[in-house]
Amino acid sequence: MDKKFIESVRQFPCLWDTRLTTYKSNETKDAAWAIIIKDTGLEDVKISKAKWKKLRDNHRDAIKRQSATRSGQATLKKLPNYLQLKVKRTAMNALLEAEELNEQNSWTAPHYEYFTARTETSSEPPLPPPSPGTDNEQPL
Repeated sequence: MDKKFIESVRQFPCLWDTRLTTYKSNETKDAAWAIIIKDTGLEDVKISKAKWKKLRDNHRDAIKRQSATRSGQATLKKLPNYLQLKVKRTAMNALLEAEELNEQNSWTAPHYEYFTARTETSSEPPLPPPSPGTDNEQPL
């Protein structure tokens, strides 16, 4: 049922692609929801919208969990509709890229400060920055 529903929604980018001008048109979206209800056999628009919101939110959270997984950690199980909902990712790319950039900057800054402080105060060759979660002890 979810796959058929997702495929029906996928046919109407006005429901999920925020870059389109039709995304703001309630008339266009209402017509799309009416067709989706006929195709999927759902009871009404309110139920369809709630179902789409739940699937969309779960997909967004799965993407965030997947990108938060560090190297060496066990991978997380993907949701059953992960690949099918990947189309939604195009509409969320700008938001996610901004969040990822903020996360990368938060990891880069401490390493940069450590590296520059180490090279400016020592005649020894610079050490690589410490791994996250380890203490800053230097090897003998």
